[in-house]
Amino acid sequence: MRDFLFMQISKETIEEFKEIYFRKEGVKLSDKEAFELVSNLILVFENVYRPIPKKDKRQFKNRKAANPQRFERSGPLNNNRGLPSLKI
Repeated sequence: MRDFLFMQISKETIEEFKEIYFRKEGVKLSDKEAFELVSNLILVFENVYRPIPKKDKRQFKNRKAANPQRFERSGPLNNNRGLPSLKI
């Protein structure tokens, strides 16, 4: 699968990543270094950003119904939109 992923990364993507990386970090990357970093970033997203299986959603809803106070929001994200609350 990793080989398939590598084939899908365009030269334009690599160049754009190198430009962003240079602006943020002040370091010029080779194509190989940029390719590795982009590949690793994609793999992280593939492993972290996945849909929650339906059985896990049901389990969560059951636990939340049994103990709703445990799942109450508090802090800067408690504005019903999931966005940080800004106080001006």
